[in-house]
Amino acid sequence: QLAERQKAFDQQLAERQKAFDQQLLAKEKMFKQKMLAKDQLLAVKDQRERELDQTIRARDQIIFEKNQLLLEKDQQLREPREMEEEIDALLPAIQAHFYSKESLVASKDSVIGGLQ
Repeated sequence: QLAERQKAFDQQLAERQKAFDQQLLAKEKMFKQKMLAKDQLLAVKDQRERELDQTIRARDQIIFEKNQLLLEKDQQLREPREMEEEIDALLPAIQAHFYSKESLVASKDSVIGGLQ
């Protein structure tokens, strides 16, 4: 009778161990699937982050180029203004020179007219 009880206990223990092993294998399989899914999600996330970084760098490059063009345009607009300012600054001197030349020519003409 003791041997039968020991045999029944051993059989019950073996069944429980088998059920536990099956549950453990199922949990390991589920864990591996979850880890694989997690790794895939992380790979997608990393790829999207790289694409976002690339997009940001492209945007920054476009902004930089736009700013460079604006600076060039501003410089091109500034040059004529600076030239106009130089002309405006020289204009009184040119006019004074012109008037003094006119005055000298008139004086010369009057002197020559007076000599004749």
